[in-house]
Amino acid sequence: MTSRTTHSLDSIYEREHFVQLYEDETALYANLNRFIGGGLKNSDACVVIATPEHISALSTLLEQAGFDLQTAKQQKKLLMVDAADILSRFMADGLPDRVRFKQVIGQLLEELDTGGKTARAFGEMVALLWQQHNQAAAVLLEQLWNEIAQDYSFTLYCAYPNYYFEAEAQVSAIREITRLHSSLVRSKPSQSPAYKSIVNETAAPA
Repeated sequence: MTSRTTHSLDSIYEREHFVQLYEDETALYANLNRFIGGGLKNSDACVVIATPEHISALSTLLEQAGFDLQTAKQQKKLLMVDAADILSRFMADGLPDRVRFKQVIGQLLEELDTGGKTARAFGEMVALLWQQHNQAAAVLLEQLWNEIAQDYSFTLYCAYPNYYFEAEAQVSAIREITRLHSSLVRSKPSQSPAYKSIVNETAAPA
Protein backbone atom coordinates (compact mmCIF):
# COMPACT_ATOMS: atom_id res chain seq x y z
CA MET A 1 0.00 0.00 0.00
CA THR A 2 1.32 3.47 -0.87
CA SER A 3 0.25 6.59 1.00
CA ARG A 4 -0.82 9.81 -0.67
CA THR A 5 -0.91 13.10 1.19
CA THR A 6 -4.08 15.13 1.64
CA HIS A 7 -5.20 17.95 3.88
CA SER A 8 -8.92 17.16 3.71
CA LEU A 9 -11.25 14.26 4.36
CA ASP A 10 -12.93 15.17 1.07
CA SER A 11 -10.20 13.14 -0.64
CA ILE A 12 -10.90 10.00 1.38
CA TYR A 13 -12.78 7.17 -0.33
CA GLU A 14 -14.86 4.31 1.02
CA ARG A 15 -12.92 1.37 2.44
CA GLU A 16 -9.71 3.37 2.77
CA HIS A 17 -7.39 2.92 5.73
CA PHE A 18 -6.12 6.43 6.33
CA VAL A 19 -4.12 8.11 9.06
CA GLN A 20 -4.10 11.65 10.43
CA LEU A 21 -0.99 13.17 11.97
CA TYR A 22 -2.27 16.02 14.11
CA GLU A 23 -0.54 18.96 15.77
CA ASP A 24 -3.14 19.40 18.50
CA GLU A 25 -6.41 17.82 19.52
CA THR A 26 -8.45 20.63 17.97
CA ALA A 27 -7.44 19.31 14.55
CA LEU A 28 -8.23 15.75 15.62
CA TYR A 29 -11.67 16.62 16.98
CA ALA A 30 -12.61 18.62 13.88
CA ASN A 31 -11.94 15.71 11.53
CA LEU A 32 -13.27 13.06 13.89
CA ASN A 33 -16.51 14.99 14.36
CA ARG A 34 -16.80 15.33 10.60
CA PHE A 35 -16.02 11.67 9.95
CA ILE A 36 -18.38 10.15 12.53
CA GLY A 37 -21.02 12.88 12.25
CA GLY A 38 -21.03 12.51 8.48
CA GLY A 39 -21.45 8.78 8.88
CA LEU A 40 -24.41 9.10 11.23
CA LYS A 41 -26.01 11.66 8.93
CA ASN A 42 -25.74 9.19 6.06
CA SER A 43 -27.03 6.32 8.23
CA ASP A 44 -23.61 4.65 8.12
CA ALA A 45 -22.85 2.50 11.15
CA CYS A 46 -19.87 3.85 13.12
CA VAL A 47 -17.54 2.38 15.72
CA VAL A 48 -15.21 4.55 17.78
CA ILE A 49 -12.34 2.81 19.58
CA ALA A 50 -10.74 5.63 21.52
CA THR A 51 -9.61 6.94 24.88
CA PRO A 52 -12.36 7.93 27.33
CA GLU A 53 -11.24 11.56 26.97
CA HIS A 54 -11.65 11.51 23.21
CA ILE A 55 -14.95 9.64 23.39
CA SER A 56 -16.30 12.24 25.80
CA ALA A 57 -15.14 15.18 23.66
CA LEU A 58 -16.52 13.63 20.47
CA SER A 59 -19.84 12.81 22.15
CA THR A 60 -20.20 16.45 23.20
CA LEU A 61 -19.50 17.69 19.67
CA LEU A 62 -21.96 15.24 18.12
CA GLU A 63 -24.69 16.13 20.61
CA GLN A 64 -24.11 19.82 19.98
CA ALA A 65 -24.60 19.07 16.29
CA GLY A 66 -28.00 17.60 17.10
CA PHE A 67 -27.29 13.88 17.00
CA ASP A 68 -29.22 11.62 19.39
CA LEU A 69 -26.39 9.33 20.45
CA GLN A 70 -28.51 7.16 22.72
CA THR A 71 -30.89 6.34 19.87
CA ALA A 72 -27.97 5.74 17.49
CA LYS A 73 -26.49 3.27 19.98
CA GLN A 74 -29.82 1.52 20.50
CA GLN A 75 -30.21 1.18 16.74
CA LYS A 76 -26.68 -0.25 16.52
CA LYS A 77 -25.56 2.64 14.34
CA LEU A 78 -22.97 3.81 16.87
CA LEU A 79 -20.60 1.92 19.13
CA MET A 80 -18.07 3.72 21.35
CA VAL A 81 -15.55 1.64 23.30
CA ASP A 82 -12.42 2.21 25.37
CA ALA A 83 -9.31 1.63 23.24
CA ALA A 84 -7.21 0.37 26.15
CA ASP A 85 -9.85 -2.17 27.13
CA ILE A 86 -10.23 -3.51 23.59
CA LEU A 87 -6.46 -3.62 23.15
CA SER A 88 -6.06 -5.72 26.32
CA ARG A 89 -8.35 -8.38 24.90
CA PHE A 90 -6.02 -9.44 22.10
CA MET A 91 -2.49 -8.57 23.25
CA ALA A 92 -0.16 -11.46 24.10
CA ASP A 93 3.47 -11.09 25.17
CA GLY A 94 3.56 -7.46 24.06
CA LEU A 95 2.18 -8.06 20.57
CA PRO A 96 -1.31 -8.32 19.05
CA ASP A 97 -2.42 -11.91 18.65
CA ARG A 98 -3.80 -12.35 15.11
CA VAL A 99 -6.56 -14.83 16.01
CA ARG A 100 -7.73 -12.88 19.08
CA PHE A 101 -7.66 -9.62 17.15
CA LYS A 102 -9.92 -10.98 14.43
CA GLN A 103 -12.29 -12.39 17.03
CA VAL A 104 -12.49 -9.19 19.09
CA ILE A 105 -12.67 -6.68 16.23
CA GLY A 106 -14.87 -8.96 14.16
CA GLN A 107 -17.36 -9.12 17.03
CA LEU A 108 -17.40 -5.32 17.32
CA LEU A 109 -18.03 -4.89 13.60
CA GLU A 110 -20.75 -7.54 13.65
CA GLU A 111 -22.55 -5.71 16.45
CA LEU A 112 -23.21 -2.82 14.06
CA ASP A 113 -26.30 -2.64 11.89
CA THR A 114 -24.64 -1.62 8.64
CA GLY A 115 -27.68 -2.15 6.44
CA GLY A 116 -25.32 -3.51 3.81
CA LYS A 117 -23.34 -0.26 3.68
CA THR A 118 -19.69 0.42 4.42
CA ALA A 119 -19.16 1.11 8.12
CA ARG A 120 -16.90 3.83 9.53
CA ALA A 121 -14.32 3.05 12.19
CA PHE A 122 -12.00 5.24 14.20
CA GLY A 123 -9.24 3.55 16.14
CA GLU A 124 -6.40 4.84 18.28
CA MET A 125 -5.17 1.60 19.79
CA VAL A 126 -2.10 1.97 17.58
CA ALA A 127 -1.42 5.39 19.08
CA LEU A 128 -1.61 3.90 22.58
CA LEU A 129 0.97 1.29 21.61
CA TRP A 130 3.25 3.96 20.14
CA GLN A 131 2.88 6.00 23.32
CA GLN A 132 4.04 2.92 25.25
CA HIS A 133 7.14 2.81 22.97
CA ASN A 134 5.91 -0.45 21.47
CA GLN A 135 6.33 0.51 17.82
CA ALA A 136 6.59 -3.12 16.68
CA ALA A 137 3.13 -3.85 18.09
CA ALA A 138 1.70 -0.70 16.49
CA VAL A 139 3.02 -1.71 13.08
CA LEU A 140 1.67 -5.24 13.44
CA LEU A 141 -1.72 -3.91 14.53
CA GLU A 142 -1.92 -1.71 11.44
CA GLN A 143 -1.18 -4.81 9.35
CA LEU A 144 -3.94 -6.76 11.11
CA TRP A 145 -6.44 -4.00 10.35
CA ASN A 146 -5.57 -4.34 6.67
CA GLU A 147 -6.07 -8.08 6.90
CA ILE A 148 -9.50 -7.90 8.53
CA ALA A 149 -10.56 -5.34 5.94
CA GLN A 150 -10.63 -8.27 3.50
CA ASP A 151 -13.51 -9.77 5.49
CA TYR A 152 -15.51 -6.66 6.50
CA SER A 153 -16.50 -3.50 4.67
CA PHE A 154 -15.35 -0.41 6.58
CA THR A 155 -13.40 2.83 6.21
CA LEU A 156 -10.75 3.06 8.91
CA TYR A 157 -9.43 6.31 10.39
CA CYS A 158 -6.29 6.15 12.55
CA ALA A 159 -4.62 9.09 14.27
CA TYR A 160 -1.27 9.88 15.86
CA PRO A 161 0.06 13.13 17.35
CA ASN A 162 2.83 14.65 15.22
CA TYR A 163 5.36 14.46 18.05
CA TYR A 164 5.23 10.66 18.03
CA PHE A 165 7.04 10.86 14.68
CA GLU A 166 9.93 13.12 15.64
CA ALA A 167 12.61 10.68 16.85
CA GLU A 168 15.32 9.89 14.30
CA ALA A 169 15.66 6.40 15.84
CA GLN A 170 12.09 5.56 14.84
CA VAL A 171 12.40 6.32 11.12
CA SER A 172 11.99 2.69 10.01
CA ALA A 173 8.83 2.24 12.10
CA ILE A 174 7.45 5.58 10.87
CA ARG A 175 8.12 4.53 7.27
CA GLU A 176 6.23 1.29 7.86
CA ILE A 177 3.27 3.07 9.47
CA THR A 178 2.83 5.41 6.51
CA ARG A 179 3.25 2.52 4.05
CA LEU A 180 0.37 0.64 5.69
CA HIS A 181 -2.12 3.45 5.06
CA SER A 182 -3.72 4.47 1.78
CA SER A 183 -3.79 8.19 2.67
CA LEU A 184 -1.99 10.50 5.05
CA VAL A 185 -4.05 13.45 6.35
CA ARG A 186 -2.01 16.35 7.68
CA SER A 187 -3.08 19.56 9.35
CA LYS A 188 0.05 21.41 10.48
CA PRO A 189 3.24 19.49 9.60
CA SER A 190 5.86 18.84 12.24
CA GLN A 191 9.20 20.58 11.77
CA SER A 192 11.10 17.44 12.76
CA PRO A 193 13.68 16.37 10.12
CA ALA A 194 12.68 12.72 10.65
CA TYR A 195 9.01 13.51 10.10
CA LYS A 196 9.70 15.60 7.01
CA SER A 197 11.97 13.04 5.39
CA ILE A 198 9.53 10.16 5.85
CA VAL A 199 6.48 12.13 4.71
CA ASN A 200 8.32 13.38 1.62
CA GLU A 201 9.60 9.91 0.85
CA THR A 202 6.40 7.89 1.26
CA ALA A 203 3.54 10.27 0.52
CA ALA A 204 2.85 11.68 -2.93
CA PRO A 205 0.66 14.83 -2.94
CA ALA A 206 -3.00 14.26 -3.82
